[in-house]
Amino acid sequence: MCIRDRARAAGGCLPLFKVLMTNVCEKNCRYCGIRASHDVPRASFTPDELAAAFDRLHRADLVDGLFLSSGVSTGPALAAGALGACSNACTPSTGSMPSM
Repeated sequence: MCIRDRARAAGGCLPLFKVLMTNVCEKNCRYCGIRASHDVPRASFTPDELAAAFDRLHRADLVDGLFLSSGVSTGPALAAGALGACSNACTPSTGSMPSM
């Protein structure tokens, strides 16, 4: 997890909360640091946990957007669904769709 600034087309920066929903992955893409064959500590967040973290950071005026990615631990369709659920969970707390 980290906060990164992204340049806006109109000037200025957009602070983004950059996070992996999970680094658990069933794929073994050779270029990827979280591929299945790498022996690294694994962690996962629920959509509600990430929404709460984003909400706290947004209310503290530390971030304005969310850069969310994930490993594929349950197949691509379920991974995409989990990302969508996280985005939906973030929306009510901020009143707007986070940048993804």
